[in-house]
This record gives sequence, C-alpha cells and structure tokens, in this order.
Amino acid sequence: MKRPQTDDSILAAAERLHRAGRLDEAAAAYRAVLGARPAHAVAWHRLGIVALQAGQPAAALAPLGRAIELAPRDGAMRHDLGHALAGLGRLEDAAAAWAEAGRLAPRMASAHANRGTALAALGRFADAVPAFRAALQADPNHRDAWLGHADSLLQAGRPAEALSALDRARVRLGAHPDFAVVRGLALRRLGQGPAALALLEETVALAPAHAGAWGALGLVRLDGRDDAGAAAALERAEALDPGRADVPFNRATAEHNRDRLGDALAALDRAVARAPAFAAAHLHRGYVLLDHGRPEEAGAAFERVLAIEPAHAAAGSARLFALNYLSDRDGGEVAALHRAWGDAVAAAVPATAPATLDRDPDRRLRIGYLSADFRAHSVAWFLAPLLFAHDRDRVEVIAYADVPAGGDAVTARLHANCDRWRDIHGMDDDAVAGLIRADAVDILVDLGGHTAHSRLPVLARRPAPVQGTWLGYPNTTGLAAVDFRVTDAIADPPGINDAQYSERLVRLDRPFLCYDLPPDAPPPRVPGQPVTFGSFNVPAKISPETVAAWAAILAAVPGARLLLKARGLDDPATAELWRGRFAAAGVDPGRLLLRGRVSSPAGHLAQYGLVDVALDPFPYNGTTTTMEALAMGVPVVGLAGDRHAARVGAAILRPLGLEGLLAEDVRGYVGIAAGLAADGAMRARLRAALPGRLRASSLCDAAGFAAAMEAAYRAEWHRRVAMKS
Repeated sequence: MKRPQTDDSILAAAERLHRAGRLDEAAAAYRAVLGARPAHAVAWHRLGIVALQAGQPAAALAPLGRAIELAPRDGAMRHDLGHALAGLGRLEDAAAAWAEAGRLAPRMASAHANRGTALAALGRFADAVPAFRAALQADPNHRDAWLGHADSLLQAGRPAEALSALDRARVRLGAHPDFAVVRGLALRRLGQGPAALALLEETVALAPAHAGAWGALGLVRLDGRDDAGAAAALERAEALDPGRADVPFNRATAEHNRDRLGDALAALDRAVARAPAFAAAHLHRGYVLLDHGRPEEAGAAFERVLAIEPAHAAAGSARLFALNYLSDRDGGEVAALHRAWGDAVAAAVPATAPATLDRDPDRRLRIGYLSADFRAHSVAWFLAPLLFAHDRDRVEVIAYADVPAGGDAVTARLHANCDRWRDIHGMDDDAVAGLIRADAVDILVDLGGHTAHSRLPVLARRPAPVQGTWLGYPNTTGLAAVDFRVTDAIADPPGINDAQYSERLVRLDRPFLCYDLPPDAPPPRVPGQPVTFGSFNVPAKISPETVAAWAAILAAVPGARLLLKARGLDDPATAELWRGRFAAAGVDPGRLLLRGRVSSPAGHLAQYGLVDVALDPFPYNGTTTTMEALAMGVPVVGLAGDRHAARVGAAILRPLGLEGLLAEDVRGYVGIAAGLAADGAMRARLRAALPGRLRASSLCDAAGFAAAMEAAYRAEWHRRVAMKS
C-alpha cells in the first residue's frame, strides 16, 4: 500500500515541476501544500513567484503579501514583491519594497540594484546613486549596478563622477559597449564632443547591433550639427530596438533641423504611440505641425502636453501662440485664455521683495531687453536699429540673451551695440530674475511674448520696477506684471481692442517698427513672364480664407503663378499637403511653385526677384516678409483686419502712402492683386520706387524711432515714480 505524501514531499514535487517550467502544475501543487498548511510561508512565496513567471504580477501580490505576513524578516520575499509591484507600474512602491529587502538582507545586491533602477526610472537620479553604491558594496562585480551607478551620476548632473565610476568598472570588469555608451554621453555632457564622437563611432564598429550605442551616436552627431548622420544613426538604433520612444523623438529633431517635416512628424507619431505620456514629444509634434501649416492640430498637441503636465510653461505659451493663426477664434476668448495663463504663472511664482526703485524721474535709465532672438531671426532686423540708435546719455542698454552656443554673426553685431551683455542660456527663471535685480534694471522689455523659448515667467517675478513688451508677439502676454505694450494707432486703433490686453497700450506717434535691411541685400531685379504672385510667409499663416482668396486671384489672372517659399515647402510630404489644399480650392497644381528655405540672407532676398506681386496672408499678417518685399521693390497687397496680427500690414503700408495696396475686404484684396497683374507699367514704377521710399520713410528712421521709444520709456518711468508704492 502507498504511503500518503507528506507536506514536504508535496512541496518538493511542486518545486521540481516549477524548475521544469510546468507552472500550472506547480501552482496546483503549491496550493495543495497550502490546503494542508495555510501558514506555509515558503509555499505562499513560491506561488507568488509562479504568478510572476507567468506574467501575472497582479496575481502575485496576494500570495507574496501573505508570505511576508508569515515571514516578515525574509528579504527575498520583499525582493520578489518589488518585482510584482514594478510589473504593475507601481515604481514608488517597488522601490520601497526593494529598500526593505536591502535592509533585511544587506548583502542582496539585486535588491539595491533594482531599487536604484526604479528610482532612476522615476527620475530620482540623486536617490538612485546611493542605492547602486550599496549594490556594489554587496557585489563589487555587479555589472548592471556599475552601469546604473554611472548613468545615474550622469543624469544627476555629475558627469565627471560618472567617468570616474566607469574607470573603476573597467578595471574590475573590462570594456563593455554599455559602459562605452554612458562614457560617450558623459563626455558629451562635459563638452568633449570630438572625444565622445570618436568613442561612439568605435563602439558601433565593434558592436554594430548595439542599439544604445547608435542612439548615443545620433545625439552626439546632432550636437555637431550633422543632422543627416544623426538621422542615419537614430534610424539604425530604432531598427535594432523598435520599442523605445526616445530614439524616434531624437530622430525627429534631426529631420526637423533639415526641414524634412513629414519624416519628423512620422517619427514623433511613433514616439507618442510608444509613450503616450511623453510630454516633450507632444510638444515637439506641435511645433512641427505649426511649420507644416496645421495650427489647429498643433494647438491640440500643445493641449495634450498640458493634460500631462498642467504647469508646462512652454506648452502653455505655444498653445496661446497657435491661436493667433486661427480666424474663427473670438478675440475676447483668446484674451481670456492669455489672462488665465498669466494668472496661473503668477500664482506659482514665489513671493519676492519689490525691485529696487530709485525715484529720480530724469536720470539715465537702465533698459533691459529680454529675448531668445538675439541671433539671425526676424526680431533682430527690428531690434538692431533701436540698439544702434539709442542715446547712451539717456539710457544704458543691457541684453539678456537666451541664445545657445554663443549665437551667430548677428548675435555678435547686436552684442557690440549693448552696454552690457548677459548670457542667460540654460539659466532658470529664478536665476534670470535674480540677475536682472542685481543689475538694478529700471525698465525690462520682453521681446518674445509667447513665441518659442519664451521667458515671460521671468517677468512674472517682477525683477524690474517697470516692465513692458514689444515687437515679437502680436497679442497680449496675459501677465498682470507686464505694465505696458508698445504699438501704434494703426496696428491697434484706440478704443477698439484695448480691453483685450492685460497691458496698457503705449501708442507711438509713428510706426511701432523700424526695419534694418540686411547689409548684404542684392539689388532688386525685374522678374520675367508670366506674372508671379508670391508669399514667403510661414505656412501656418496661410489660413483657409487666405487660400480661397489666392485661388480667386489666380482665377482672375489666367496664366499667373503663385510662388510660396518657406521652411519645409521643399519636403515632399509638406508639398503634397499644400498642393492638395490649393487643388481643393480649384488651383491647378502646375501653377503653384513651392520653394524651401535658402540658407544665406542674400540668397533669400534674391528670391524676391522672381515675384511680381507679394500677397500678405490674413488674419496673421507678415511683418519681416512685407518689409523684405518692399525693400526689394515688390508691391505687397494687404487686407486690414480687426486685430493687431491682422493690421501689421496696414501699419507698414500706410506710412509709405501705399493705401492703394490695402484692401478692407476680400473682394477688394482680390481686385487690387488682379489690377496690379494687369498693369505692368504700375508694377515697374513701384519696383523702381519702393526701395528708396522705404529707406526714406519713418519705417527705417532709426534715430527718430529710438527717440520715440526713449520718450515712451521716460513717460512710463515718470508714471511709476509718481506712484506711492
């Protein structure tokens, strides 16, 4: 007769089944043990491990929890509970379980290493460092712990220490591609790009199937502005490890940099599909959609960022910026959204003492200009005349420049015309505000509004007693801390939209702009036949209403062509989008000429020689493009609208006495354009006269403009010193 099995023999049989990978049978056997001995901690533990190995972390929680109740000082049980919690995405709880496992079993290296990995995944790199150090104390040859230790040091902003850790790892364990990747990234962080590039090139040659090495190489090539090489490396990395979201995100940067907008969007779509809460990918996607000419979809992408991170300052500004391109948004609604943003930013700003106020009303004023556009950018062509012409007996000028890598030739030119220059790139808002306070700036002027790389949160901290905004943004900032906004009576007719600004409107008695034509501009030239209309504005400004109007113009002028030149229009996906939009409006695709960016300013301006009549888009008019066209002798047809962005064309054309080119409605706009197409003699007269007329006008009178701006600043200063507090 068979002797009955004991609990221990059943447990041993269950463990044999477990080791053989027969998980269902093993689980049944462990349950049989528990049926006889419900307090058998080891059986509960093993049952939890079976669930983990079956890919069922939720099912593992209860048996592991019961095992821990029965054996509270068993570190291995806590260790496996950490795996179950991590499998459910509960990384904070997993890190706590591994911390307790490490406390109970200090020599359990994997408990410390797993805790470090969980903390690193949570972005808590400073906390991960000691966890990995504990793992290495328990097992000095734990390769993953060395790797995690070095990478966490790097991510915590300690790249030199990361290199030191990697040196020690190499002595113990020898060379490994994983170590080379972190070393390359640490060298990159330390500004040793050539060394990083050489190391990673060697690594991918030795380990061509190492996805991480290809991804790191792509980043280093991006830093070196080798966008094609970066894209190729990142494409290889993605092929080797198609589950990662950061690789297509970085590839999108390379594709965007070289204006391959369709490829950039496709890469970002893959990134957000793999990591739906990847806020930076949604943000970048919004920017690419704007360049593609899809502002409504861009706004939705920025909204998605805010759903993930409600306090994301860049996404908040970008969402507001995108609204300016949309003609169906009520001005009051847009103003309210700007104010809501401003209120939220102000509420998050730490309380600070008021800026120092020297109440002398007529002393020399210290003016600070804050911008990310002290470089080859449209803002610079309007800022330069003011900086050059400022009366240094009346004002001292300090630039607060958020420009990466020292900027460019335009940066150097602007730098030379400032009394002091502060490089704020990489500084946070509190640090910039502290610097402005330390400089005792009297009037701080923001030049960017809600455009890319906005530093408006600096103004929310009130680092200067008087603060204003001018030039770069066609709408209110929404910040109560911004006292005034410089404009004129054409761009903002008195009493029309004043209530939609959180700032007080300061209207100059002359145009609110002064233009500086690039010094290497080519001479104007007369285009050939047939008549060519043109716009060099960004595609986001070409609204559906603008497409319809331009289609009507082409219908009224048989044989005429339309030349569009902007970033990405030479990209196949972008070109297909725009040809489709005009085809839907009845325009033969053969009449549409699409051109991408031209790298040199002179080459860009020379393209106006192909255009007979420039067409200003609406409701977001051109500014730099209008000035460029006029400077090159090309007449610009405009449509005066109901908001600042839609009236900049009027603010440029009217001071030049070109009211005849400015329509009040779409029908008039089409008629003016068609009339110019039919009147070659008129076009020739304008081609000859416009450059000189522009140069002789108030739009290019730097001394007069600087005097008007300084008078406005003085009036704002007098207003402030007259206040009691």
